[in-house]
Amino acid sequence: MFQSQGRQSFLDINMVPKKLHYCWFGKGELPELYKECISTWGANMPEYEIFLWTEDNISIDTPFLSYAIKNKKWAFVSDYIRLRAIEQHGGVYLDTDIEVIKSFDSLLKYSCFLGYEDVGRLNTAVLGAVAGHPFIKDCRELMEERFANNKPYLIAPEVASVCAEKYLSDNDFFTCPEEYFYPYNPYAKHDRKFLMNKYVTENTYAIHHWGKGWKLGFFDRLKKKFECLA
Repeated sequence: MFQSQGRQSFLDINMVPKKLHYCWFGKGELPELYKECISTWGANMPEYEIFLWTEDNISIDTPFLSYAIKNKKWAFVSDYIRLRAIEQHGGVYLDTDIEVIKSFDSLLKYSCFLGYEDVGRLNTAVLGAVAGHPFIKDCRELMEERFANNKPYLIAPEVASVCAEKYLSDNDFFTCPEEYFYPYNPYAKHDRKFLMNKYVTENTYAIHHWGKGWKLGFFDRLKKKFECLA
């Protein structure tokens, strides 16, 4: 783990290692879409190590994780564990519905990278960083702090968008345009609601297929809405 560097550049210390992390909690069978997406990772990045995180190989050592796993809130667990995996080991986290189009090698020069899914809204379905990057730590600590103080839950894109503000001026903190990982988004404000070939450009590294395997249940979404209005 790196010593605290403040907002100094991590480029002189290390590049993002060639490690891919993904999560699958709840012991259910992976849908075919996810299996197909995962198969593209090794096909396009054969030299990358791939690490799977499940409830069998993580430490349940925080109140947040204990609550989330006890209540089978797998979306919450995934949001948290992706941060811990990157913070401790470095590498690139991928959601299981990410289809890789080309190698991420050219992005590894940045100390941290993630992409916009929509105007002003970052997403952590693809998230790369060196181990110990302060942005990752900030995201994890924000989740813990909100849980400890009984504040409404923020999903991963909301956490990332809040915590990224103080890093946006750093040259080695790269926020990728939508076309890099999210060439279409059925939930966005723009017109790219469907996956069309014309939206996949030479800058597209991956396609998020919006499988929503970790989506909140109806009652969780309803509860969150009323908490935010309170």
